[in-house]
Amino acid sequence: MLGFIATDHADAVYPAAVGASIQLLQEYRLDNLRGKQVSILGQSNLVGKPFALHCINQGAQVHSFGVDGNPEIAKEFCKKSDYIISATGVIGLITKEYVRDDQSQIIVDIGYGLKDGKAMGDVVFDEVQDMVHAITPVPGGIGPLCVCQLFENAAFLANKHR
Repeated sequence: MLGFIATDHADAVYPAAVGASIQLLQEYRLDNLRGKQVSILGQSNLVGKPFALHCINQGAQVHSFGVDGNPEIAKEFCKKSDYIISATGVIGLITKEYVRDDQSQIIVDIGYGLKDGKAMGDVVFDEVQDMVHAITPVPGGIGPLCVCQLFENAAFLANKHR
């Protein structure tokens, strides 16, 4: 499947979190990535890598960071980016130090974890929400859309293989 994503094949099936994020950006007309700077935090095979390939295929310049990388370098690139996609599962990773205060950036928080029984994302939402143009919350952002995307993927694949 990853080969299909890399080549924008018509039969591409994105992993649920990636497909859900793409659909959300399209719905809000925030999906024009051509010439944009995108920082992706998290390099998993299910989210980080496929999302990076999608962005590259859309003409974006992508900077990808693993969880164990240098946080100062990640902060520097995130501040310069038009989009920040975070999918690490590290609660509270993205603070105001990662974000410009000009309300121009778009943040997609795909991370998820529990803290004291409460769902939390990678982004400290309350700290950065007024600094950015758009941001997905956790809970209630990409998560519910992932469920829908799973059903869409299943229906697509079932019909394709009849």
